[in-house]
Amino acid sequence: MKIISLINKSIAGMRNAYLVNLLAIVNIALSLTLFGGFVVSIINANLFVERLGNRLEVVAYLKDGISEESLNELQEELKRYPEVRGIAFISKEEALASLDKGLAGEPSILDSLDVNPLPASLIIKLNDAFQNPAGIKGVTERLGKSDSIEDLQYGGEWIKKISVFVSMVRFGGVLFGIVIILSTLVIVSNTIWLTIQTRVDEIEGMRLAGATPLFIKAPFFIEGIIIGGIGSAFAVGLLAAAKSLIGYNFGNDLKLLFGFNLDMLPYQAVIIILLFGMGFGLIGSIISLWRFPRN
Repeated sequence: MKIISLINKSIAGMRNAYLVNLLAIVNIALSLTLFGGFVVSIINANLFVERLGNRLEVVAYLKDGISEESLNELQEELKRYPEVRGIAFISKEEALASLDKGLAGEPSILDSLDVNPLPASLIIKLNDAFQNPAGIKGVTERLGKSDSIEDLQYGGEWIKKISVFVSMVRFGGVLFGIVIILSTLVIVSNTIWLTIQTRVDEIEGMRLAGATPLFIKAPFFIEGIIIGGIGSAFAVGLLAAAKSLIGYNFGNDLKLLFGFNLDMLPYQAVIIILLFGMGFGLIGSIISLWRFPRN
């Protein structure tokens, strides 16, 4: 019953200073919407890197006329590489058949060929721990010394650029998150402090009546949590609306661009926003009451 009484007291206090609290809720909602956007970006960037990594492979084009013995030796050597998860041999005939299938609308291009110009190749898939630029570099540097290999394809520079971009997104998200955290704490603490100023007489009366400091402060702590929770709920609502709008207008285009459906509002982001909002509210209240009389 005491907890319910404290909650009712907090709600009554919020009603008495509803304009100040409404402004705080709006500011928190906008701040956490921006923060949530960066959280969503980081989650999808990590998902993109993970999916990209699962597709990373090295294609080793073999020299024409490679003997079966040399091919077997090369495959056995690759199996001993710690980076290698699996190997698939693609013969010249299979490569040409695959190209023919891909050019089904232009069969005349292949009809004019007297010989098969495509090389045989090995598709080398990497273990999860080595699906990154460093892992690919380790494999290709050793394969480049082989006399049986004509050329290697692995998109190393492109992978490096993607990795750098994702790292920048993560770093920028951390910096922006720090700014949002600090600004939100300032907003909440100032709001609670203004509320305290409007209730000085009430607080003084409670002190004279023998109320403990914790009993006096508790409603303000609850008030901060409520303000943060409402603000974060509005932020989730705004992000959900943005998700629907973007999905409706650009969903298919984004899927084609990235190769998978982006989750514009993953459940992890919702949980983070709600917890951060209520946490910011509580910490902001604590900050505003830091110098509150203890006795």
